[in-house]
This record gives sequence, C-alpha cells and structure tokens, in this order.
Amino acid sequence: MERGILLDIGHGRKHFNWDVFYKCLAEGIKPDTISTDLTSASWREYPVYNMSYIVSKMIVGGLSLDEAFRAVLVTAPKLLGIDDFTSTQKKPCGSRFCFH
Repeated sequence: MERGILLDIGHGRKHFNWDVFYKCLAEGIKPDTISTDLTSASWREYPVYNMSYIVSKMIVGGLSLDEAFRAVLVTAPKLLGIDDFTSTQKKPCGSRFCFH
C-alpha cells in the first residue's frame, strides 16, 4: 500500500472471503474501492444482489459509513477521471449513483 497499490473489493459469487477481509481490517488494510463484480449470472443472486447490498455488507463487516461511501462515490469515480461525481449539477444520464 505504501507503494501506491490500490485495493478493490470485487465482491462476486466466488471471489470474496470474510476471513481474509477481517484479517486485513485487523492489520489496518482497508479497500480503496468497492465493486460488485456483477455479471448476468450473479445479478440479484446471493451473495451479490446489487451495489447497495454489497456496500451494506462492508459496513456491517467493519468499514465505517464514510469509508464505504468514499470507496464507491469518491475514489472509484476519481480513478475513472470523474472528479465531481457527487455534485448536484446537471449531468448526462448514467453519471449518478443511486441506492434503492
């Protein structure tokens, strides 16, 4: 992490392990971004469902609200070159993040 490596929670049906997550948290290692690794096979299926479900799981698992939402709403968009993702200015369709 000191060398600039960024960590992502790519929570898919088979690519996430709570034991590893908790060990990382115990060492002070937290994800920079959170993603769902959704595919047509995992959409609305256990254990992924949707992005709001994954973020909720990360918060229950030990991330603070601020850490979880920063990973999704600030860090991830900045890595994609989107610096003002959460502003209220009019933007093209698809440039907002919504929880349902």
